[in-house]
Amino acid sequence: MERHIRNQAITEAYEAGEHITALAERFGLKPTSIKQILKDFKFNTRIRGEQTLPDGVSLVAAVTIVQAIGIWPAPPNLDEILDRRIELLRSAAHGKLVNIALAEIQTAKTLQ
Repeated sequence: MERHIRNQAITEAYEAGEHITALAERFGLKPTSIKQILKDFKFNTRIRGEQTLPDGVSLVAAVTIVQAIGIWPAPPNLDEILDRRIELLRSAAHGKLVNIALAEIQTAKTLQ
């Protein structure tokens, strides 16, 4: 499991009411590591708000796209995001995260 997917799963489980000690045991991490992940992911969950994620797109990828081009990924606009690939690549967003986002958008498009 990729780290950003694991961290998203930890955050979502915590939001669903699972305790930090249970998360630490389930993911094989120390409770302090879980707390740090939750702290680091707070920004992403705040940006997400009540918006949903398309199948195949992680929260990190969605937030990266929003920061880069101002569009929340949704099934109707996946083509637009892919068409704006150059804009995404030229953005100030971290290159590794942009590459992850583009790969996940492509995957989500094929899942439609």
